[in-house]
Amino acid sequence: MDVKKRVTYHLWTFAFSKLLSSFGSSVYGFGISLYILTATGSAIGFAVNLVCHTLPRAILAPFAGTLADRLSKKKIVLFSQGGATLIVTGLLTFTFISDLNIYAIYTATTFLSLFSTFNSVTLTSAITQLFDQERIQKAISLQQASISLSTIGGPVLGGALFGLVSMRTFLFIYISCYILSILLQSTMNFSLYRKNNQTKSSTLTTSLIQGLQYVKNNPLLLNLFLVSLLINFFAVALAIGLPYMAVERLDIQPGHFGIIEGTFASGMLLASLYFSIQKTFLNPLRLTRWGIIVASSLMALTTLPMLISLSYTANVSFYIIMGLFYGLSISFINTPLGLLLQRVIEEDVKGRVFGIMEMMAQGLSPIGMMAYGFALDRFGAVWSIIPSSLCMIAFTLLLLNEKQVRTHPIESSSATKA
Repeated sequence: MDVKKRVTYHLWTFAFSKLLSSFGSSVYGFGISLYILTATGSAIGFAVNLVCHTLPRAILAPFAGTLADRLSKKKIVLFSQGGATLIVTGLLTFTFISDLNIYAIYTATTFLSLFSTFNSVTLTSAITQLFDQERIQKAISLQQASISLSTIGGPVLGGALFGLVSMRTFLFIYISCYILSILLQSTMNFSLYRKNNQTKSSTLTTSLIQGLQYVKNNPLLLNLFLVSLLINFFAVALAIGLPYMAVERLDIQPGHFGIIEGTFASGMLLASLYFSIQKTFLNPLRLTRWGIIVASSLMALTTLPMLISLSYTANVSFYIIMGLFYGLSISFINTPLGLLLQRVIEEDVKGRVFGIMEMMAQGLSPIGMMAYGFALDRFGAVWSIIPSSLCMIAFTLLLLNEKQVRTHPIESSSATKA
């Protein structure tokens, strides 16, 4: 198979394997979240599970990135996928021995987050080894489209199944999807364009420090990392606040809530498909900034049903519309930002830089999850979400100001030319 055909094969195999794994995770995550919310009846219980998902990512991401620069990316991707499959298989086995409980779920979530960190950081850093420069944007867009499509189908299927089948069905769906994803990814050549250096001359700690110094010496990356850190903290308000408002306060049925969550991904899917057929962005940083501003504004608007009494149908319809536009705005953040990072980060430090970015993006999230879980129970959604939205807009305008946006068009980014 020649190189061009191999890249085309990579493109669709990459997208479909991501679709399978994301769909399995989405169905599992939706079922587990509603199970916890139903069992505890509190935003705190829901927040604890999110902390178990986020904290390992914040701690381990830099080490995952360092190993991705030193070892075989393909082996890390396959082993991490396999590890996640074994964890859920273990949880499934547990349900035959004892009743499922939130402590077993919290434990499984923690280990799944560990394996997911190694998988996502390594796979992201491998994109320029799988694809040529002309198809990086398409690969990122199709990856986002796959995630979006699975996020649409996952909550819809999860909402339809919840209450009708046992949690074993949710676990079995996860396991089946991950096994198929592993088989597909095993056929990909992770060194098609650039050989993995696998430099081992320095220690793990020294290698990690080199990655930190690289970020410190790059003002653009440093600002982007600060934005990620702050935005991920404040955006937690909606991640916890939406199910709290919809399920606990407005009594929206699980099936309808699944549709609402699916519309978030519908907007992302539409935008991702559009980006996949467009030429390379001229100024991805500008699109990212506007995406954050719009997403923040929409986040504040989600509290409207808390301020104005609406009918059940009106509430569901309102959140469906909000979800669609919020998803569109998220794609205007993720896709341009992903392209810019792939272009400006040098190949031999990609794993470490993406690992550090993951750490910084997730760093304050566990604190935010516990804080917002408490705030929602104590102060309500309006006084938790609206101030967070305003803070997101303020920090974005400060860190990604117009002067910086003008000086970082894609044409000036040439660190990783093929």
